[in-house]
Amino acid sequence: MSPKHPNVLFLTVDALRPDRMSLLGYDRPTTPTLDKMAENALVCEEAVSPAAFTHICLPAMMTSSRPLSYGGYDTGPLRRPPTVFEAFHAAGYETTAYCTTHWVGRFQGYDQGIDNERMMYGLNTLPGLAMALYRSTLSAWHRGEVSDEEVVHKGNEILGWLFKSIEIYAAERMAMDAADRRDFSHARFVRDGYDFAKVADLASRHRKEFERDPLAYLKRHFYYVPQAHQWIGQEWRSYRHPGKLFSHAFEMLTNKIIGMFDSRLARLRDHRYKRYVDGAELADRIIQSIETWDGEKPFFIWSHFFDTHVPYCAGPRKEWYRKTPDYLSELGYDPGIDVSTAINPRPQTETEWQTWSALYDAAVRFTDEQVGRIVDALERRGIAENTIVAITSDHGEELGEHGDISHHFRLYSHNVRIPAFLWRKGMKGQRIDSLANLIDFVPTLATLSEVPLADGWEGIPLTDPQIRKRDTAVLETLHGGNCLFDKRPIYMSVRTHDLNFMWKEYRDPEDSFSPDGLELYDYRKDPSEQENLYRQDHPALPEMNRLIAERLAEIPEISAERIVNSFGAVGEDAVRQIRSKPISA
Repeated sequence: MSPKHPNVLFLTVDALRPDRMSLLGYDRPTTPTLDKMAENALVCEEAVSPAAFTHICLPAMMTSSRPLSYGGYDTGPLRRPPTVFEAFHAAGYETTAYCTTHWVGRFQGYDQGIDNERMMYGLNTLPGLAMALYRSTLSAWHRGEVSDEEVVHKGNEILGWLFKSIEIYAAERMAMDAADRRDFSHARFVRDGYDFAKVADLASRHRKEFERDPLAYLKRHFYYVPQAHQWIGQEWRSYRHPGKLFSHAFEMLTNKIIGMFDSRLARLRDHRYKRYVDGAELADRIIQSIETWDGEKPFFIWSHFFDTHVPYCAGPRKEWYRKTPDYLSELGYDPGIDVSTAINPRPQTETEWQTWSALYDAAVRFTDEQVGRIVDALERRGIAENTIVAITSDHGEELGEHGDISHHFRLYSHNVRIPAFLWRKGMKGQRIDSLANLIDFVPTLATLSEVPLADGWEGIPLTDPQIRKRDTAVLETLHGGNCLFDKRPIYMSVRTHDLNFMWKEYRDPEDSFSPDGLELYDYRKDPSEQENLYRQDHPALPEMNRLIAERLAEIPEISAERIVNSFGAVGEDAVRQIRSKPISA
């Protein structure tokens, strides 16, 4: 192993808010592990994600490129610069991806550069992924805005891929059955107990039906826009091994009996298997990789923790809810609060909102604990001084600040601020307050590992003095769904060191929470962004409008007419400068 190349543990944490981390000033001790590690870490205090949902953020991060470039985010890393896996693989690393999310892996085009991939997500995530990439087109088709030819063309791309992916997934699950049951016995993707031979046969039948007459297939199956558990997911619901069907029926009966005496416990038992891979089991798998590493090549391991994603289930494995009070107590909360609030669709009362927030903090504390276990394994193996532990998030999270939960696409600070943390034992710690972007993270990781930056990466390493000169960050997104550039409004944001200007062409019909019009907040004075300072003559707006217009002009799918309609003369200048052609009348 070349001594100049350290091992790398690249850990992303879903929906991790920096303002809820004691590492970054939160008044509850949510991240004691990271707090201690900070003396040997590079910590960025002002990092943001380019958007606010996973399937737009991860390809941007992994390829250090802006989300709406290269035709948009629908095709993941395809057509984009090389991924971080490709860069590290080319530098001699053995690369491993523990794919707890379907947004990274072979089905999204990440097969290049990954030596070892472990799929650790459930079957229903595949149609869910497909619908995320097809939903906007289907909705527009139902409204008469997209033709039969257009919806079939998109269907050939998405459904053709989906049916083949399900067959591959089923084969992988059957091949990995023993290892899955050994390593992830409490994970839903194992506990579901599907008969994957039947699932593969069902996918094959759907594929053949679609290929015979795509439009007839769409009219039969997509007379509505299905959720992941509907359509094909509804058909395979009964395709489970008999023993699993029996045990599921027994569990339901047991919970009904318990519910007669303790309804909260019954509900918690009904959700005792997390819908994502448990953080403790994921940490166990990473630790096993550290312990069994042969030392021949430096390792690069990536995975994604989900415990800070709704529902917030702080605690290990199937009895997580019995451990949650311990984490709450460590944070100074009442350990007797109603943990079953975690599995509600959303809070309904002020007390439930407070509980929801506390449970999020507990999930942060639980995740921090898993990071500590992994670092302890590095110490035991004697490789902590030659291993970089890099931690960031894909986006932030809303805890009711603007009437919503989770992270539904809007560019408020709570949804886009992220931590950026890179540690190596013995490294001199430093904190920077530059306006960093998620696309800077992979170039930073490569620079610290002495791996060449890939051609096309747009981010700047956080160690580069140039980063300190950056005084704005431009964010870009659509309101979820897929990239129908010509039929959907663009949402953007310009951030300075104190202001957040949120611009949208118009409110997306599926956006039920955003106000009409534009928004401007001073997030230093107003961290929750409750007081909208927007007025047309605000002195910060001319420069912010120019930045947005210029970025839109860089996206070829956005017509010059749209830019000029939105920004007038500023838009004309942007199009002329960026596209080097006059504006047509």
